[in-house]
Amino acid sequence: MIAKQISYHWKQNQSQDEVRKQFQKVLSRKESQVKLLKEKGAKYILNTSASSFKSDFIELVNKLDAKLYFDAVGSDQISVYIKESPTGSRIILYANLSNSNFSADPRDILQHGKTIEGFSLPLWLRSKSIIQLLRHTARVKSYLKKEGTPYKAKYAIQDVNIAINEYRGLNLVYIGL
Repeated sequence: MIAKQISYHWKQNQSQDEVRKQFQKVLSRKESQVKLLKEKGAKYILNTSASSFKSDFIELVNKLDAKLYFDAVGSDQISVYIKESPTGSRIILYANLSNSNFSADPRDILQHGKTIEGFSLPLWLRSKSIIQLLRHTARVKSYLKKEGTPYKAKYAIQDVNIAINEYRGLNLVYIGL
Protein backbone atom coordinates (compact mmCIF):
# COMPACT_ATOMS: atom_id res chain seq x y z
CA MET A 1 0.00 0.00 0.00
CA ILE A 2 1.11 3.53 -0.64
CA ALA A 3 -0.21 4.89 2.63
CA LYS A 4 0.02 3.37 6.06
CA GLN A 5 -3.60 3.87 6.95
CA ILE A 6 -6.71 3.71 4.87
CA SER A 7 -10.09 4.83 6.01
CA TYR A 8 -13.29 4.29 4.10
CA HIS A 9 -17.00 4.28 4.71
CA TRP A 10 -18.37 0.81 4.03
CA LYS A 11 -21.87 0.49 2.62
CA GLN A 12 -23.47 -2.91 2.36
CA ASN A 13 -24.16 -4.45 -1.05
CA GLN A 14 -21.49 -2.42 -2.87
CA SER A 15 -19.84 -3.70 -6.01
CA GLN A 16 -16.04 -4.02 -6.09
CA ASP A 17 -15.85 -0.80 -8.14
CA GLU A 18 -17.91 1.07 -5.54
CA VAL A 19 -15.70 -0.27 -2.75
CA ARG A 20 -12.57 0.68 -4.72
CA LYS A 21 -13.93 4.25 -4.98
CA GLN A 22 -14.24 4.26 -1.20
CA PHE A 23 -10.51 3.60 -0.98
CA GLN A 24 -9.97 7.06 -2.41
CA LYS A 25 -10.00 8.40 1.15
CA VAL A 26 -6.42 8.01 2.27
CA LEU A 27 -4.17 9.04 5.15
CA SER A 28 -0.50 9.63 4.46
CA ARG A 29 2.39 10.94 6.52
CA LYS A 30 4.62 12.36 3.82
CA GLU A 31 4.02 15.21 1.37
CA SER A 32 5.61 13.19 -1.46
CA GLN A 33 3.05 10.45 -0.79
CA VAL A 34 0.25 13.02 -0.89
CA LYS A 35 1.39 14.07 -4.36
CA LEU A 36 1.63 10.45 -5.53
CA LEU A 37 -1.82 9.64 -4.13
CA LYS A 38 -3.33 12.61 -5.95
CA GLU A 39 -1.73 11.41 -9.18
CA LYS A 40 -3.29 7.96 -8.57
CA GLY A 41 -6.73 9.59 -8.25
CA ALA A 42 -7.24 9.64 -4.49
CA LYS A 43 -10.00 12.11 -3.75
CA TYR A 44 -9.52 12.84 -0.05
CA ILE A 45 -6.01 12.84 1.41
CA LEU A 46 -4.90 13.78 4.91
CA ASN A 47 -1.25 14.21 5.82
CA THR A 48 -0.80 12.84 9.34
CA SER A 49 2.37 14.92 9.75
CA ALA A 50 0.52 18.19 9.20
CA SER A 51 -0.15 20.34 12.25
CA SER A 52 -3.80 20.55 11.19
CA PHE A 53 -4.20 16.76 10.94
CA LYS A 54 -6.63 16.34 13.85
CA SER A 55 -8.97 19.14 12.78
CA ASP A 56 -8.73 18.05 9.12
CA PHE A 57 -9.49 14.47 10.18
CA ILE A 58 -12.56 15.53 12.20
CA GLU A 59 -13.85 17.64 9.30
CA LEU A 60 -13.41 14.84 6.76
CA VAL A 61 -14.85 12.13 9.02
CA ASN A 62 -17.94 14.26 9.58
CA LYS A 63 -18.27 14.95 5.86
CA LEU A 64 -17.86 11.30 4.81
CA ASP A 65 -19.30 9.55 7.88
CA ALA A 66 -16.25 7.24 7.74
CA LYS A 67 -16.73 4.27 10.05
CA LEU A 68 -14.09 1.74 9.04
CA TYR A 69 -10.38 2.34 9.68
CA PHE A 70 -7.36 0.16 8.86
CA ASP A 71 -4.16 1.01 10.68
CA ALA A 72 -0.66 -0.42 10.30
CA VAL A 73 1.19 2.23 12.27
CA GLY A 74 -0.28 2.30 15.76
CA SER A 75 0.65 5.33 17.88
CA ASP A 76 -1.54 8.14 19.14
CA GLN A 77 -3.41 8.36 15.85
CA ILE A 78 -5.54 5.43 17.00
CA SER A 79 -6.59 7.51 19.99
CA VAL A 80 -7.79 10.16 17.52
CA TYR A 81 -9.74 7.55 15.52
CA ILE A 82 -11.39 6.24 18.68
CA LYS A 83 -12.31 9.65 20.06
CA GLU A 84 -13.35 11.39 16.84
CA SER A 85 -14.92 8.61 14.76
CA PRO A 86 -18.72 8.33 14.51
CA THR A 87 -20.85 5.98 16.60
CA GLY A 88 -20.53 2.39 15.39
CA SER A 89 -17.04 2.81 13.97
CA ARG A 90 -14.70 -0.15 13.54
CA ILE A 91 -10.91 0.11 13.79
CA ILE A 92 -8.82 -2.77 12.45
CA LEU A 93 -5.16 -2.88 13.49
CA TYR A 94 -2.88 -5.02 11.34
CA ALA A 95 0.58 -3.92 12.47
CA ASN A 96 2.36 -1.63 14.91
CA LEU A 97 5.09 -0.10 12.78
CA SER A 98 5.48 2.83 15.17
CA ASN A 99 6.35 0.37 17.93
CA SER A 100 4.36 2.52 20.35
CA ASN A 101 1.23 2.14 22.44
CA PHE A 102 -1.93 4.18 22.37
CA SER A 103 -4.41 5.04 25.07
CA ALA A 104 -8.12 5.66 24.92
CA ASP A 105 -10.98 6.47 27.21
CA PRO A 106 -13.07 3.27 27.38
CA ARG A 107 -16.23 5.41 27.41
CA ASP A 108 -15.45 6.54 23.85
CA ILE A 109 -15.63 2.86 22.83
CA LEU A 110 -18.39 1.54 25.09
CA GLN A 111 -20.87 4.42 24.90
CA HIS A 112 -20.61 4.78 21.13
CA GLY A 113 -20.56 1.15 20.01
CA LYS A 114 -17.06 1.33 18.53
CA THR A 115 -14.86 -1.75 18.11
CA ILE A 116 -11.14 -2.30 17.86
CA GLU A 117 -10.00 -5.52 16.17
CA GLY A 118 -6.73 -7.08 15.18
CA PHE A 119 -5.95 -8.73 11.86
CA SER A 120 -2.99 -11.05 11.52
CA LEU A 121 -2.16 -12.21 8.01
CA PRO A 122 -0.33 -15.35 9.23
CA LEU A 123 -3.36 -16.41 11.31
CA TRP A 124 -5.71 -15.70 8.43
CA LEU A 125 -3.51 -17.67 6.02
CA ARG A 126 -3.49 -20.66 8.38
CA SER A 127 -7.30 -20.71 8.29
CA LYS A 128 -7.37 -21.17 4.48
CA SER A 129 -7.14 -24.35 2.44
CA ILE A 130 -4.43 -24.72 -0.20
CA ILE A 131 -7.05 -24.11 -2.93
CA GLN A 132 -8.19 -20.89 -1.25
CA LEU A 133 -4.58 -19.76 -0.86
CA LEU A 134 -3.88 -20.35 -4.55
CA ARG A 135 -7.02 -18.41 -5.52
CA HIS A 136 -6.12 -15.50 -3.24
CA THR A 137 -2.55 -15.46 -4.53
CA ALA A 138 -3.79 -15.34 -8.12
CA ARG A 139 -6.16 -12.47 -7.30
CA VAL A 140 -3.43 -10.46 -5.59
CA LYS A 141 -0.99 -11.03 -8.47
CA SER A 142 -3.66 -10.02 -10.98
CA TYR A 143 -4.47 -6.87 -9.03
CA LEU A 144 -0.82 -5.88 -8.68
CA LYS A 145 -0.25 -6.45 -12.38
CA LYS A 146 -3.31 -4.40 -13.30
CA GLU A 147 -3.10 -1.62 -10.70
CA GLY A 148 0.61 -1.65 -9.88
CA THR A 149 2.07 -0.22 -6.72
CA PRO A 150 5.18 1.92 -6.31
CA TYR A 151 7.95 0.78 -4.03
CA LYS A 152 11.45 1.86 -3.16
CA ALA A 153 13.09 -1.54 -2.82
CA LYS A 154 12.34 -5.24 -3.17
CA TYR A 155 13.29 -7.67 -0.41
CA ALA A 156 13.33 -11.44 -0.17
CA ILE A 157 11.00 -12.86 2.47
CA GLN A 158 13.95 -13.79 4.72
CA ASP A 159 14.83 -10.06 4.83
CA VAL A 160 11.46 -9.02 6.24
CA ASN A 161 13.03 -7.34 9.31
CA ILE A 162 15.23 -5.18 7.11
CA ALA A 163 12.19 -4.25 5.05
CA ILE A 164 10.16 -3.31 8.14
CA ASN A 165 12.98 -1.11 9.43
CA GLU A 166 13.20 0.55 6.03
CA TYR A 167 9.43 1.11 6.06
CA ARG A 168 9.58 2.68 9.52
CA GLY A 169 12.00 5.15 7.98
CA LEU A 170 9.10 6.43 5.81
CA ASN A 171 10.15 4.53 2.68
CA LEU A 172 7.91 2.33 0.57
CA VAL A 173 9.00 -1.28 0.31
CA TYR A 174 7.84 -4.47 -1.35
CA ILE A 175 8.32 -7.84 0.30
CA GLY A 176 8.44 -10.44 -2.47
CA LEU A 177 8.24 -14.19 -2.28
